[in-house]
Amino acid sequence: MSKTFITIVIVLVILLAGYLIYKNVRPAAKPIPDQNNVFSPTPTAKTGEMGNPIILDDRSTPPDQLPPKKILPAVEAEIANSIFSPAIIRTSPDRPVKWTNRDSISHTIIIEGQPPSPNIAPGETFEFRLTVPGVYAYHCGLHPTMTGQIEIGLPQ
Repeated sequence: MSKTFITIVIVLVILLAGYLIYKNVRPAAKPIPDQNNVFSPTPTAKTGEMGNPIILDDRSTPPDQLPPKKILPAVEAEIANSIFSPAIIRTSPDRPVKWTNRDSISHTIIIEGQPPSPNIAPGETFEFRLTVPGVYAYHCGLHPTMTGQIEIGLPQ
């Protein structure tokens, strides 16, 4: 067999394998925050009569037909002396958490499964809202020994 024929066969096998991998393995959709850093769960897919997926998503209702959202004040937390205070923040899904950096150095907030905050310089604040009930550990990306916890929608 000639080298050209073998090369063509190898290229075809690689292309076929790539196509099969692409067809059968698709990355999961990631939630996208809105302008208030609110992360909604990924839309749920169900199957219709013909086996076609039906996407259930609250974004299908026009914004002018949605009931008005009640805006609650943020739960206040602070960063001082390289410590998050309070260490455990308890809140409901409809209330954001607002950290104020009262330290002399910058910090970040990294919550499990969420994108990191920007650097929070001394005197600056960062506000974030989680919408799914649960317990979320977080830490400072610049100082990993600084840790805290957020409990969303849990019984007191």
